[in-house]
Amino acid sequence: MNSHIIIVKKYKVLSFLMTTIVLTGIGLTVLLEGETTNQDLVVQVISDFQTKIVSLHSLPSHAPITVDGNGNFDTSSGNWTGSGTSVDPYIFENYYINASGGVGISIFNTDMHFIIRNVVINGSLNCCTGVFQLNNVTNGQLLNNDASNNGGYGFYLNSGSNYNNLSNNIAENTRFGFYIRSNSMNNILNNNTANTNDIGLYFHINANQNIVYNNSAFNNTNYGFYLFQSSNNNILDNNTANNNSIGFYFSAGPSNNTIQNNYAINNTNFGFYAVGSANFNTFAYNIASSNGGTGFSLFNNYNNSFYHNIANDNTWGYLLSGQNHTIYNNSAYENQVGFRVDADGNTLKRNIAENNSQNGFDLINNHDNNIFIDNMAFNNTQHGFNFLGGNSFYTKATGNNASNNLGNGFVVGIIQGQMWENYAQNNGMHGFLITGIENTFNSNYAISNEESGFYLTETSQNNTLFNNTADLNSENGFLLNGSIENNINTNTLSNNKWGISVQADSTQNTITSNTIIANIVSDALDDSTGENVWFRNLYSDNVLGSLYVIPGFAGAIDPDSIPLDVNSPQISSPADISYEENSIFNVINWQATDKFPNYYLIIVNNTVISSFSWVTGAPIIVNVDGLPPGLYNYTIVVYDLVGLFTTDTVFVTVNVVEPSETTPATTIITTSIVTTTITSSEPIPSSSGFLGIFFLLAIPMILLMRKRKKIKKIK
Repeated sequence: MNSHIIIVKKYKVLSFLMTTIVLTGIGLTVLLEGETTNQDLVVQVISDFQTKIVSLHSLPSHAPITVDGNGNFDTSSGNWTGSGTSVDPYIFENYYINASGGVGISIFNTDMHFIIRNVVINGSLNCCTGVFQLNNVTNGQLLNNDASNNGGYGFYLNSGSNYNNLSNNIAENTRFGFYIRSNSMNNILNNNTANTNDIGLYFHINANQNIVYNNSAFNNTNYGFYLFQSSNNNILDNNTANNNSIGFYFSAGPSNNTIQNNYAINNTNFGFYAVGSANFNTFAYNIASSNGGTGFSLFNNYNNSFYHNIANDNTWGYLLSGQNHTIYNNSAYENQVGFRVDADGNTLKRNIAENNSQNGFDLINNHDNNIFIDNMAFNNTQHGFNFLGGNSFYTKATGNNASNNLGNGFVVGIIQGQMWENYAQNNGMHGFLITGIENTFNSNYAISNEESGFYLTETSQNNTLFNNTADLNSENGFLLNGSIENNINTNTLSNNKWGISVQADSTQNTITSNTIIANIVSDALDDSTGENVWFRNLYSDNVLGSLYVIPGFAGAIDPDSIPLDVNSPQISSPADISYEENSIFNVINWQATDKFPNYYLIIVNNTVISSFSWVTGAPIIVNVDGLPPGLYNYTIVVYDLVGLFTTDTVFVTVNVVEPSETTPATTIITTSIVTTTITSSEPIPSSSGFLGIFFLLAIPMILLMRKRKKIKKIK
């Protein structure tokens, strides 16, 4: 009888509980349980190797066991109990086996129900067999077993072994801790530990539709979890891979798997790595932290989906090298690069890249048709969005926000891309640095950047910029430096040092119909050596209109400039409003007009309650329903782009509603002749009351007149 203790070691990750996400105008704050951080994304990783004794301190020895077929469970030599049914399974438990260089327990070709639990096996030296081995087996349960310090596979399911349950087992210092292969499907692996093996948990060649949850793989030489040609609804949920070469590895076509709520921490290379036609997989709510390479890496595959994942403190947070991936609602912080796109046709939407040491988002190496929607890049050391894809065509970016980055908000070096409704604010260099050609910029905003709002370099050509706003930038609203053949029209450039500055050999640019006002040094400056067209722009110091001389050495003129608006906005004056409390459909309807509308304020009793932009001639409607009784002063202040404004005030009176009578109403009418009392079941409305009084007065008068006629006849 040998004395042995079975120890199950379970790796724990305690504090990835994200309780509150607060999104502010300039950054993201994630508050973890017990944390009160501000502007920082913090993930605590508290790990320990918990141990628990799961069997007796002294285990009897047993020889290796082999069962082949339903009728070969030998209840005497194998010490099995039970009958092999689902309610009375065969049970082998509480033994120590010295495998003597071979296999400890081998079960072949059976669908009988059986349980193997609390068994320790040592001494299996064969590199390519299992310590616990099931071949073509269904309905087996391996619970609380230890396959440590052996040469082959700790737990081996082979040749169509289906519907088996492996829970609370441990495999240390083996070749593969858990090896599931060759059409072994619909198995459950729960709460197992694979430590210091070559591979922790390995799913190989059509190991499909397995459920793998709450398992731990740490300190394995190669991979914590490895899916090779294993597809179709394998579910990996709430597993942990720590201190492996790669945490979770998918290769040679594993597709249609779900990988969710897993943790890849402190792995030497990648946290999650999918390569070689690993397609149509879903990665959701996973965390990749402090890995030496990329947190999430896709290479040579397509149509994978990523939702609500976190990449923290890796080299790159996410690397997309494939095509048609969907990346939604993920975050990347404190990596070198948050999201790097090196592929075609990917969609990135509502992702956040913050506090990365290089760029928030990268597009590299000549890839086409990528889409960026509503993403945010805050507080990155270099650029928010770095689209330097060389010959990358047809990139679309809309609704993205780059703020407080030390470099540029957006670097745009693409071809025939579309940039609209993006925001670049408070960046350390330019809002938009444009180096590409034939791109369209529509309705973008560059505000309060340290250099220029929009900077077109010498490599930029044939770009179209319209309806954009550059405001409060420290240098230029627009700067053209050697750029050629760009079309710049209907933009608004205000409150910069220079509104628009054209330098060096910039030539053949068309600058038309822009509003260039209230800039500090000059609205326009043309020091270029080329020929540029200025036409019908509005300038602050141009009161008369017509010909306007552009400051600078180029001697450029705007022959048909627009005069500065010197008129304040016009606004209607709606009547004051009085209504009874709890009534509805009470609104103030203002209408304002101006050539250059900007914004308006609504002030109620000296308190600003709202501020919005406005459109000339469009109604400005304010709902005043739901106010408690009282008098309210509603004042609107309407501003134009020059800063001129107009006000109007409407007084709103809310009256108290008197309670209605609940007892029958009594109306008493008195005349000099008759007193009449009328009782009604309802209060008498004002119109019916008048008719009632008329008839009540008429009846006694008629009677009185008849009486007088009778007296007269008697006389």
